[in-house]
Amino acid sequence: MSTAVLIPLFNSVIGIIMSVILSIIGLWLLKYVKDDNARKVLATAFSNAAGVALDYGQKNGDQFLQDHSVKSAALGAAMNYVADQASQAKAHFNLTDADIATKITAHVAKELSLATPIPPAAAPVVVVDPASEQPAPIVPKPPVAPSVPPTTSAVPTPAAPIKS
Repeated sequence: MSTAVLIPLFNSVIGIIMSVILSIIGLWLLKYVKDDNARKVLATAFSNAAGVALDYGQKNGDQFLQDHSVKSAALGAAMNYVADQASQAKAHFNLTDADIATKITAHVAKELSLATPIPPAAAPVVVVDPASEQPAPIVPKPPVAPSVPPTTSAVPTPAAPIKS
């Protein structure tokens, strides 16, 4: 058999292998793009759903969603929002209602933690040096003195030596 027959056969096999490799890479990239787009849609929907839940709570006079009935209704409204806005992404990742409720609850908790002010007693004191205009090291607050002064126990005086 001559090499003239093998060279076109080799080129055909190489062409087929390269076509298969490129199509696999294309399918992988397409799946990645779909996953990334669905992930972005869900992230936006969860963030907005947290806003829906907080808005629901504020309209009902419970801005921190502490009342269980308000919390449940707010979570239901947020879940409906995600179902309306991201139904294809929800189906793409096979998310259940329990999965969505967990993720919305986490987003709401994050938003509430950012909205809750730090009590002044826990806030660090920062002193700015006017000469250098750089913040000085953080100075911890002195401990609060106890309201009742500590009691002292009487120390017995040594006995006088006995003279014999």
